[in-house]
Amino acid sequence: MSWLETYRGFVYRWEVDHNDHLTVAYYLARVADAGLGLLEALGLGPGYMKRSGRGCVTSDCYVRYQRELRVGDILHIESGVIRAERDTLVLGHKVFNSENGEVCTTVEQSVRHVDLKRRAAARLTPAQRRAAEGRHVPWDGRRASTARGRAASRASARRRATPWSRRSWTSSARAGSPTTSIASRPPTATPSPPSG
Repeated sequence: MSWLETYRGFVYRWEVDHNDHLTVAYYLARVADAGLGLLEALGLGPGYMKRSGRGCVTSDCYVRYQRELRVGDILHIESGVIRAERDTLVLGHKVFNSENGEVCTTVEQSVRHVDLKRRAAARLTPAQRRAAEGRHVPWDGRRASTARGRAASRASARRRATPWSRRSWTSSARAGSPTTSIASRPPTATPSPPSG
């Protein structure tokens, strides 16, 4: 099956950062639209969700940025199904610069089919799996190892930021520290009223 165009648009001025590059938030907003377009084509869109009480939620996403998109660039996204599992679809999206045809970004999006009332995974029906397999596309997005990626995510999630300690700030201030950075100052709950 061929890729399905699921999004077309261009980059607005307010969607770029100080380097004139499309920001991550707007890349992902467009990929979310593309994902909804593909799910609709598979019969798993908003109408299905209302009728059945089931829907698809993103459970994992792997994004690979290759080239920048800038203000005024026209882009389009082509999407397809990489694989269909028992209760999960793995969707592939390619973001193109429409002017020169270059691939700017690839996204591998895992969506889990869930029962919205029970908030639990729900098997895809044979008809849904056939529809997904009918949209199968070859994938060359070079995803990182899933096991390694999940282990790295768990490890980083376990790291905790150490809470700010008032005691360490006050002891360094009392010790006559000549400089105190703004970052080490205690937060204030309310701003001080203007003097005068």
